[in-house]
Amino acid sequence: MNPLSYLKMSLPLFDKIKPEDVTLLLNQLIQENTKQLENLLKQATFTWDNLIEPLEILENELSLVWNTVSHLHAVDMEVWRDVYQDNLPKLIEHETRFFQNRNLYEAYKKISVSKEFENFSCERKKIIEDALRDFELTGVHLPEEEKKEYAELQKNIGLLSHHFEENVAEATHAWVYYTESEADLAGLPVHTVSLARENAKTKNQSGWLFTLDFPIYFSILSCSERRDLREKFYEAYVTRASEKGPFAERWDNTGLIKEILSKRYRMAKILNFENYAQMSLQTKMLKEPKKVLDFLNSVLLDVKAVSKKEIEILKDFSRKKDGIELQAWDVAYYREKLKSEKYHITDEALRPYFPLKKVIAGLFQIVYRLYDVRIDEEPTSVWHPLVKCYVLKNNHNEVLGYVYFDLFTRVEKREGAWLAAGRSRMNIGTPKKKQIPMAYLNCNFDPPLPSKDTFLTHEEVLTLFHEFGHGLEHLLTRADYPSLSGSDGMPWDVVEVASQLFENWCWEKEALDFISDSLPSDLYTRMLACRYFCSGMDLVRQLEFSLFDFELHCNDESNKKININDFYKERRERCADISIPDYNRFPLSFSHIFSGGYAAGYYGYLWAEVLSSDIFLKFKEEGIFNKVVAKRYLDLILSCASACDFMQAFIQFRGREPDINAFLHFRGIKG
Repeated sequence: MNPLSYLKMSLPLFDKIKPEDVTLLLNQLIQENTKQLENLLKQATFTWDNLIEPLEILENELSLVWNTVSHLHAVDMEVWRDVYQDNLPKLIEHETRFFQNRNLYEAYKKISVSKEFENFSCERKKIIEDALRDFELTGVHLPEEEKKEYAELQKNIGLLSHHFEENVAEATHAWVYYTESEADLAGLPVHTVSLARENAKTKNQSGWLFTLDFPIYFSILSCSERRDLREKFYEAYVTRASEKGPFAERWDNTGLIKEILSKRYRMAKILNFENYAQMSLQTKMLKEPKKVLDFLNSVLLDVKAVSKKEIEILKDFSRKKDGIELQAWDVAYYREKLKSEKYHITDEALRPYFPLKKVIAGLFQIVYRLYDVRIDEEPTSVWHPLVKCYVLKNNHNEVLGYVYFDLFTRVEKREGAWLAAGRSRMNIGTPKKKQIPMAYLNCNFDPPLPSKDTFLTHEEVLTLFHEFGHGLEHLLTRADYPSLSGSDGMPWDVVEVASQLFENWCWEKEALDFISDSLPSDLYTRMLACRYFCSGMDLVRQLEFSLFDFELHCNDESNKKININDFYKERRERCADISIPDYNRFPLSFSHIFSGGYAAGYYGYLWAEVLSSDIFLKFKEEGIFNKVVAKRYLDLILSCASACDFMQAFIQFRGREPDINAFLHFRGIKG
């Protein structure tokens, strides 16, 4: 039997799943779902039980298979590329057909105005209201020709976005720097040098082989004493997937961006929106472009002077120390040097205190202290020898969910860090069909060296906590329906709340005692003192990305004529106080907005941080392990945020609307 058929009953049999298992099964599921939908629509009357609940179950079956394929493609792109590319259009077309089905839309509308609807739970009402919105945002009202055009646009955008991501991955992995000169190693951390040596050994070379994987790239930029080497790596990184740099035009994303923007704009116009940003906000908390821009510009006003002062200090430091004018490839290096001189601490100095095993064990202890959830390793089939699976249980020994940790970088793996849903919680039907949630937590830390323990920087600890915060939202959900499980159904500009909130424990001494290996109190004091070092620069960078993204999608069809790099530089100049070289092509690898889910929504990282900072302030006031506060957060937000109005849930928890001052305080901008 096809191993992908067991996904709802057990953990995936990764040692048995093969690309050739996918296409036939997906075709069968799509055909079955289409036929079942036709039969459901033949009924004389429509109710929750005879229409919506059966559809939840049907679409869940399809999601189980595609979630597995999507995940395997992300962690092993070379093996799974073809089958993913071949089947992606079918999934997009299936979803579009579903939401363009006028008869189905009318059936949902009938239920929404029925007497039955008045007595529905918030969860059921939200599923129907969200579906009606999505029907309309997919063009259910359109004339047939425009429906077809919209469907074609949606499919093409999906394929173009996938191509964009593939180009970034190919360009990143193609570039390497090989050296046999020890002079090139000056200033580099021991673990970076050791990793480069191991990379060279795998190629039967005698020297050191450096890649553009982010941990290595950042180590070069922040630690290398060779300025020419820093610039070399910087240029290779910021010209990825462009017409510049060492692989000029080979994986150039310029044309793809123009096509994506043009098609997004056309989709918005077909639905009578002014632009794509306005259309995008229909599924977010902030509903109007003006509110988003007012928010971003008000934060910029608060932080601009702070950032400018930090840059001037850094420029003055680089002149006095080495007699140079600070350039983009120097910023991380002199920032680290200045931090070291001012606070007598560096990121690398903290690494020995965060052994990965201790960090993971401590993270699990923190979760137990907060939510009475135990987490233990679960022996099972995995897709790579370094992957581990963990099971979450409550105090009654009831299984709540499973999470896989794939923490290390590999050539075939997508860059970055992310949490992917494998299986959503479900508890519906007669008899009840209970499905335990499962997730994949992915990072790109340096891989362990032979016979050596892995250690993390504090920044990497923050990344792990961030992604596990997403995991908690997915695994501790109490939603009975897959379409509202975890972050599904949540406004996209608040999906980062749970992840950003959980990062805060990494700064608290009481929590650090769990995740660090005897971190000395004086080192902790210095770590805390430099928490806000250059925080203005960091915040301005996020504003730069957010304004670039949002203003780009507020634009009109002249997007075709926009020089994307000039457009980005204009936003950067408005925000930042250090210039970038003309060859910088950052937008061409900005996957969040061109191949991820953050188009006209990157601002959500900052908006979510406003909310998460205010939530954490409550923990700070009452105690970071206060059981009453943790239970209220779990009950009101973490376990059910998708099933309710998020702002109302926040107000219930905080007793008021969000206060931006908590955000500015935790960013170190205001006291």
